[in-house]
Amino acid sequence: MDFFGAQDKARSRTRWLVFWYVMILLFISVLSSLVLMLLIPLFTGAHGIRLDSQFLAGSVYTLDNWPILLGMSAFIFFGAALSSYLKGRELSKGGAAVTVQLGARLVPQNSSHPLQRRALNIVQEMAIAANMPVPQLYLLAEETSINAFAAGLYPSDAVITVTRGALERLNRDQLQGVIGHEFSHILNGDMRLNLRLIMLLHGIEFIGSVGRFLSPSRRRFHSSRKGNRSGGVIVLVGLLLRVLGWFGEIFSRLLQAGISRQREFLADASSLQFTRNPDGIGGALKVLAHAQGRSYLKTDNLEEVAHLFFAQALFKRFKWYATHPPLEERLQRIYPNWNGETLEGLPLHETNTHFDTEQGDDDSSQATANASTANPLADLRLESVHNLALLLPLLIQGGKEPEPAQKTQLEALLASLNEPLDSMALVFAVLLARQYGALHGNDYSAPALVADFAAQLNSTNKQQWTAIEGLEPLVIQQLQRLQSLGQLNRLLLIELGMPALKALSEVQYRQFAELLEATVKFDRQVTLFETALLGLINHYLQANLGLKKVAASRIRRWRIVQPELQLLFSYMSRRIALSAVPENDYRHALSLLGIHDIDSMPLIASEQLDEQQVQRAVNRLQQLDWALKGELLKAMVAMVEKDGVLTEAEEELILAIALNLEAPLPRFTLQTTLEQQPPSPFASASSSSQ
Repeated sequence: MDFFGAQDKARSRTRWLVFWYVMILLFISVLSSLVLMLLIPLFTGAHGIRLDSQFLAGSVYTLDNWPILLGMSAFIFFGAALSSYLKGRELSKGGAAVTVQLGARLVPQNSSHPLQRRALNIVQEMAIAANMPVPQLYLLAEETSINAFAAGLYPSDAVITVTRGALERLNRDQLQGVIGHEFSHILNGDMRLNLRLIMLLHGIEFIGSVGRFLSPSRRRFHSSRKGNRSGGVIVLVGLLLRVLGWFGEIFSRLLQAGISRQREFLADASSLQFTRNPDGIGGALKVLAHAQGRSYLKTDNLEEVAHLFFAQALFKRFKWYATHPPLEERLQRIYPNWNGETLEGLPLHETNTHFDTEQGDDDSSQATANASTANPLADLRLESVHNLALLLPLLIQGGKEPEPAQKTQLEALLASLNEPLDSMALVFAVLLARQYGALHGNDYSAPALVADFAAQLNSTNKQQWTAIEGLEPLVIQQLQRLQSLGQLNRLLLIELGMPALKALSEVQYRQFAELLEATVKFDRQVTLFETALLGLINHYLQANLGLKKVAASRIRRWRIVQPELQLLFSYMSRRIALSAVPENDYRHALSLLGIHDIDSMPLIASEQLDEQQVQRAVNRLQQLDWALKGELLKAMVAMVEKDGVLTEAEEELILAIALNLEAPLPRFTLQTTLEQQPPSPFASASSSSQ
């Protein structure tokens, strides 16, 4: 699926709704300014005010008062803007903070609860398909309705949350469809769109707040009338502002709900494109229809995230306020010939065994034992820690079937990625094996290599290395596993370990980051892949810890980032594509972006290229508009594919840069596999609905 094209189509469908949304805010602001003009006589010494047509025509709305009108408008505008900004700050705390406020709990990566293990694997599968680090999974264990939602503004801080009802009542395919739906919200930017709409709505609510401030109690109102008529003017102004704010809020919520319904159709379509199984998302909707749409949640404070749930999370008396389309309409988009058939879901467990509140989340073995005795699904087969059938063709470069001993090592390697320390050790092992392997191949002694590395660290780094208890033997162990397995997709391995790395504290992360820099410089030959990998880990972990604000996608013109494009494409043509005429590759890539004035940004000489400069350019390109990121990645792919061959190193580098840009780019190997399957039956429906 072309995520960039799909998002553009969805935006074209919702653009007019957003336009009217902003127009309502401007219209209400102007009307509010005119209403506030009624207070002018109170500041000009006019008392005993009579609210008649002569007063309005001659005393207030005159050209002499236009500076006051501008001042009133500025007060309303900046007040609404400040209110919107503060609301945006409140909602930009990251996906984990939002979902924890709703009462959700983190599902541990090493959980052995059968249903939790299955959900963790599904989240992993969807992340692999989308080429994004695996987000953390949260569970609303007290919610028995069937629902799920995605929180966070960017892939780097996104989390997936499911209800207990979805976990227990849906089969694997159906749950995969639901989680694919939530991934679509992440990739299509729906969380950022929802944040902007909430901010605008909060700005409109500011107008009503001014009205409430100016409206005294009934007792004060009467006492004001006895004193002079200025109190009546204040009351009238307050009431008018409250009415304006009320009407503005009504129409804004109607438009917000309309936008949300359109994005739900896109998310359904994207889920089907992810899974290539209409009975996944369609089956989940049928189960929900059989349960008569019982997707409402008991949790408070849902209003601001209700738009990102899989199904309607809040009861709405009027359908115009519904954040989700009717189930029947969604099912007809998936099954054009749907005859009203529904499915009965799996039985809900009588006892909530997902978290042992007395012994803690980590006692997953006890939770599994409880599940086996209390639940009707006790005989559910416990999935392996990772879906090996999916991962093997992606992890083993060259597509060779591993030997039984290698498969055992691979399973052990994947299982270790559920622990933060093991995941840290893997990153060090990947970098050291790559550096040493480039010089000496796969024939090395892991203990000797690690000892040599530790000996060359400076005193500060050496203290950090020894301070992390148990790290060195784990690095040796991971190196030995990599050595026995041969060529692996290293980037994918690190992505799989990202949820465990997100468990690091700020102090642990800073030690880890400093040691990573020392590792990259170990062989004194820094490559772009190494700097991209370092940038990727720093970017995602800093965003998770709140140490870095993700750059907003505000750049919509290539001319603003011409120096960065010149650096990136010069490096790609000189060091990556390696064609006979790099100038042609360089020109071709820029022409795909519509840039033909090559004289103003000539190809940079190879000796002037520096990997860290290129990484800084990639960091700057994070601010590109979503659609421009898509064009950039397509141009990069076209550059390296120009010779008709896409090497594994080229694929790995482009995917690493895509991750740095927080842009979805499905893995080429996975995409090839998907293209061999029958076309999605949703293709025509999705194009018509967007």
